[in-house]
Order: sequence, then C-alpha cells, then structure tokens
Amino acid sequence: MATYTADQVKDELKDVIGDDEKLLKECLAMCTNFKLTPNDLRWKLEALNFRPSTTRSEISPITLDSILALKAQMQRDITRQKKAQPRTTVSANVSRMRMPAAFNRNVPLPGMAKPGAGPVPGRSVVAQAKQEEVQVAGPSHVVFSGLKMDEEAKKQRVYRYMFEKQMERSENLDQIIDDAAELVKKYYKLDDIGDPGTTTDDDIAIVGRIFQDVEVESGKLTDASVFLESSRVLSGGARIALKFDPTLVIRNNIRGARGLGLFPGAIVAAKGRNGGGGYFLVKEILTLPVPSSTLPTPAANTMKVDPVDASAFSLAIACGPFTADSDLDYAPLASIVETLQKDKPSAVLLVGPFIDAAHPLIKVGDLDEMPSELFHQKIYRPLRTFLDASPGSIAILLPGVRDLVSNHAVYPQSELMPDLVKNDPRIHLVPNPARFKINDILFGVCSVDVLFHLRREELVKAGREVDPVMPVHEDDVGTDAMAALCRHLLQQRSFYPIFPTPHELAHEVNLDVSHSDGLKLVDEGDPSPPDVLVLPSKLKHFIKMVHSTTAINPSFLNRGTYALLKVAEGGNASSVKQRLDCEIARLSK
Repeated sequence: MATYTADQVKDELKDVIGDDEKLLKECLAMCTNFKLTPNDLRWKLEALNFRPSTTRSEISPITLDSILALKAQMQRDITRQKKAQPRTTVSANVSRMRMPAAFNRNVPLPGMAKPGAGPVPGRSVVAQAKQEEVQVAGPSHVVFSGLKMDEEAKKQRVYRYMFEKQMERSENLDQIIDDAAELVKKYYKLDDIGDPGTTTDDDIAIVGRIFQDVEVESGKLTDASVFLESSRVLSGGARIALKFDPTLVIRNNIRGARGLGLFPGAIVAAKGRNGGGGYFLVKEILTLPVPSSTLPTPAANTMKVDPVDASAFSLAIACGPFTADSDLDYAPLASIVETLQKDKPSAVLLVGPFIDAAHPLIKVGDLDEMPSELFHQKIYRPLRTFLDASPGSIAILLPGVRDLVSNHAVYPQSELMPDLVKNDPRIHLVPNPARFKINDILFGVCSVDVLFHLRREELVKAGREVDPVMPVHEDDVGTDAMAALCRHLLQQRSFYPIFPTPHELAHEVNLDVSHSDGLKLVDEGDPSPPDVLVLPSKLKHFIKMVHSTTAINPSFLNRGTYALLKVAEGGNASSVKQRLDCEIARLSK
C-alpha cells in the first residue's frame, strides 16, 4: 500500500467534516499525531457526540469544541497509560508492533512507515516499540513441529475469502468423492465404481455424498429423505434417492456397533442396484476404512521435519470461552494459570474463542476497549506469567471461528497474527483446524463443535454385521455413541465432514468449501491419524479410545473443566496408548 500524502488525508477528511479550513487543520493534526485515519477520527467524534435518549438517540454535529474535547481526552488517556506502564528496557532489534489486520484500519499517514517496512527514518526503535519486553527463557523442554511457516504456506492459509467461485466450489466437492472412490476401490479390491442413476440387472458398487431431500420439512435426516449425489467423473453428477433393504448388511464396521451413522455430507460406499424405480436399493454399506499409522509416508510431507524425540512431557488443554457469560473478568483463565504455575506442564494448548463475539456483553457493545487490548490484558499477560514461571515450557494457541482477534472469519481459519503475542517465540500460533507434533506425538485439534453438529444430524442405520473390524484397544467399544461420532471424522478423513452446515447452526461455522483441503484430518503428505484428537464440545466431557486415536472433549473452561495429558518416555515396544495418561480436571474453587 502506498504512503498517503497530507493532501490525500485532507481530501478524506472533507468527506467527514466538510470544507471548514479551521476544522480541517485541527483534524489533520490529530490524524498525524495520534496515528488515526479519517474514519477512525469520525467514529471517535460520533461516539463523543452521541446523545442517548429514551425516545430518540442522536449524534450532535461535529464542531471545533467537540474536536478539541476529543483531543484533550486522547491526550489524557495517553498520559495515564504512560504513568501506568513500568519503565523497562527494550532491545534494539524489536520491530514496530502492529495491530491485528482485523482491527488495523489505520492508513499510513505522513511520517508513518508502511506496515512491515521497519522503523521510521529519524525515529529511534525504542520510541516506536511497545514499552514491554518479552522475557524469553532457555530452550524448550519439548520439540514442537507444525505446518510450514514460510511465506507461501502462510499465504495459502491467509487466503481472501468471499471470492469463492462456483466452479471451484463444485470441483472441490467432486474431488472429495473421487478421492474416496479410489480409496474404496483399493481397500475392497473393486474393479470399478458404478453409476447409481443407471438401471442395472446386477448389483454394483457406488460412492457418493449423502444429502437431504429439500422438499422434506423435517430438519433431520430420515429414511424417507436420504439422497445420494455422485461426482461428474463417476456418473455425471447423478442424484438419486436411497432405499435400504430390510436385510441391510454393514461390512467392515467396528465390532459391536449396531449400525452406521449417516448425515448430510457423509461420503458413503454401497452395493445394490437401480431397478428403474427412481431409487437405488442399498443392500450393503461398505464402511470407509479408518486411516492407519502403519501406511508408508510419502516423501512430500507437509509437516516440518524435526528430530524424533520420544521423551516424556506433559500438556494442559483448555478450550474457550475463557470467561463467564456474566462478565469479562476471565476468572476461569486466571484460575488455571495459577494452577499451571504450580504444576509447570511442558506445554499448554489453548483453543479459542479468546474474545468471543457471541459473549452477551460483547454482543450488546458493553466493551470499553479494543478486542486486541482485551486479549493482551486477559490472555497474553497471564500466559506470559506462566511461561516466565516455567522456563522451558511452550504455549500453543488455536483460534475460534467467533474470535474477534482473528482476521479470518471463515473455516478453515488461519492462525492468529504474531503481533498479538508480541512475537513471543515461546508461543506457537496454529490454524484452525491444525495438525502438529509435540515430540513424537501427533495432535489433531479444532475449535468448531463438530461433535454436537454430528449428533444433531446423524441418522443411524441398523444392519447385519459382516467382517467387523477388531478394535485396536479393548476400550474401543462399538456401542459407544461418543466414540462413534469421533469415528466419523477418522473415516471421512475430515475435521468437518458435514455439508452443508446445518441451517440452525450456520452461525457457528462459516464453511469455505473452496478451501476444504485445510479441513483434512489426514492427507497424502502424512496419512497417519492423530495420536490425540482434541474436539471441544458442549456435549459432556470425555476421553475415548477410537481405533488407535485418543479422542478428548475437555468441554469449555468457563464450565470449569480442562484436560491434562501426560506422555511417558517412548520405548521400542511401547505403544502410544501405553504411554498416554489422560484425565479431565476441574478448576479449583
């Protein structure tokens, strides 16, 4: 972005306050001195001139008196802030801090450098930096490896949303079906995948996506409203109703399950025939295989290559909201930080939302500061206190889709801006959802309540069990409803396999189909399933074994619960399950 001249700023100010030269001169000086854009200045003046009334609220006209009053108020605020800040030393290599892009509406003014351009000539770095030093402890006790953080990789995650093209969207939806069809062909050793819209005398295998008949008024999937759509490659995008044979067979499901869950968006493989009656009769459902950690890993790996470290570590997992609905004091977070300072875990995982747009007080505008400032006071400072008290520990922050401090309002969601945590090297910022490793343990984490969405949309089809898959661990019971929800994610290989988003829950997730690659639970680069899957949900907290994955729902911190994970040192014969010790802990009163 080019630097704006004084004339350009003056022209914009004319749109705000008119052509009065005296007012323009005073406003131009305020924009320059206080680093404001004309729009910022207008909002502050309108807020100052706002006159609430029980009958009709109004905004008084902008005058010289109101401009001078705002100037005096801002000077007093700056004076108070300087008095409140401790005098600290800032190293010479600290770069100028910027607000997160979501709230940084400032346009570079005369004397200001472009964002990211470094120090302004003629001014010392100390004068430009925040009066706050990040105290970095010694080397970390754990090895963290996440997604690539080079500029090209970050650009792919911080994409421009709302520029979705219809063809790109349909191609992504088709590609998911085609990928599943290839997987089914290899796993079940099939010669071909058929067209469900073609009438046949023999049974054929089909693969497609479940969707609901739009003419059915019921909000939930039922036997009468189950349809399947195939891809354009497999069948020209055919759509057809599904009917289920009374003697339905479910092949390769987990042993002990009484049926298989279906939901809009689920990719399904089935055998049966279209007899010309306008529907496809399903005689057998071929359960999608769960990804295996024994598969060879291709050379192209999206994870950073770090030395394998199987040493012991501990992890605390807390999920937002982090404050009660009645206030913005963040007492639950302060309580857990106090506990962490005593226990000193090797790592802390915080899952957003941090500044929740759905909080009752924020929704009505009862917020006296910018969201970034609230984040700094209530999230970053307590977190830094823990890190200073526990040398060698790290923190991992994953945003929520309702986060006001995130500049990415869609799902999948990019990581938070580094400026929010003062570029602290002890704090790792990851996207939502994310796959990352701590030492040799692979984690999968998302903040969307996908379990509740699945629970609400799921239709369980009962069937006769054939060739059941034996559980990897005896704790993996096929009849466990919560484990079955987690199993959907593994089988569908997606952090959010539902499509479209349920209408009643659409406000909870703004799904961007054109970037669905960011929702993959596994991919060609790393086909191993997560060792630990963190899925915060309003459903009752739990820890479940699902095949070889430990699924954890820590619930929300404002409900008083969080998760503690201890990992023992790895040996040649020890499995991840044997090394893990998980528990749901409660906040101390």
